[in-house]
Amino acid sequence: MRLARQTLLTFLTLTLRAQGSALARPGPQLGIPASIAQTVDSWIPEKRAFPEYVLIQDIHRHPEVQANIAAILLAAYHRWGIREVFVEGLYAHEVAERPTGTETSLREAMRAGQLSGAEAANALSGNDLNLCGLEDPRLYRENMQAFDQVRNQTAGALRELKTLQMMQRAFDVSGTRDSLDHLDEMELMVRLRIKPSEWSAFLKTPWTIPTSPALASALKEAEHFYQVVDQRSQIFVETTEETPLKGPRVLIIGGFHTARVAELLRSRGRSYVVLSPRVTESGYDNLYESRMQESISALKIR
Repeated sequence: MRLARQTLLTFLTLTLRAQGSALARPGPQLGIPASIAQTVDSWIPEKRAFPEYVLIQDIHRHPEVQANIAAILLAAYHRWGIREVFVEGLYAHEVAERPTGTETSLREAMRAGQLSGAEAANALSGNDLNLCGLEDPRLYRENMQAFDQVRNQTAGALRELKTLQMMQRAFDVSGTRDSLDHLDEMELMVRLRIKPSEWSAFLKTPWTIPTSPALASALKEAEHFYQVVDQRSQIFVETTEETPLKGPRVLIIGGFHTARVAELLRSRGRSYVVLSPRVTESGYDNLYESRMQESISALKIR
């Protein structure tokens, strides 16, 4: 259903907790209050008053983050005239389904991890936002397959890794300290929790992969997973570059993608701002895991 304008503005006011016309200000901060999001990276040449790209870092299904993403998008809709939003997880040229509901039901759906901030903003705008896909179907499926392969091997890999870590600590000599550090980094890789900077460092100086069979296999799959993530980031930029739009291109993408996309945009001379939605609540890792498993099931990978 199309919500009344007053309901929309009430949601925007309550969620943003903004004052006056602060949202209309251009520049790296974009007028978004710190209570909603902060600018964590930007590159805007002096001649430009507004960035060509706004990258919003997503924590998939995190209720607080999704509410703040909805608030950012409603601000973009009203103040910047945005009508298209590019979303990770949808195929290129695919348009998301248009959810309906009351303000209360939308909030409850976000809290339960059943609705994204982009979907909520779309409903609250009267379905006037187009949520456009960024994904290449083949790469997206390949990435989900790699995720599934790593997860299937995680338990065995971590058992072997724990044994290697115990051995390194038991026979601690100066020549093995770097190896112990690398083992700790390998654990992050197997758990798919490395940061973009750590991945970049690995690409420049790869570790020597242990001969432990389960660990070596899991690390190989994890490396493949991150390689495909980088390829997807490339596709994200190419997809948005090919789409003619007025105003900034707004992308909602995971934090790992953000660093690579920003690097690619800067290399192409495209101005950008990266917004990180405020997050104070923890304990929602299971929602992200369930989202990935649902994607795997939907693609019938198993």
